[in-house]
Amino acid sequence: WTMGFMVTFVIGGMTGVLLAVPPADFALHNSLFLIAHFHNVIIGGVLFGLMAGITYWFPKAFGYKLDPFWGKCSFWFWLV
Repeated sequence: WTMGFMVTFVIGGMTGVLLAVPPADFALHNSLFLIAHFHNVIIGGVLFGLMAGITYWFPKAFGYKLDPFWGKCSFWFWLV
């Protein structure tokens, strides 16, 4: 989950740098590019962090071991 966080957050950060340039921001504002930037940052920063926390803390809190196969499947489904 940490690597997925880094990949999506870096992509969101690079698009944020592009949106910081005034001529590009003028052209891209109110477009799907701005929405994609927001979703990359939010999914990378919040969702992957939440899933990493659940994967780490759930077995410690409840004593129930999660199936690694389904964990890997959910990671790849969220990343792709």
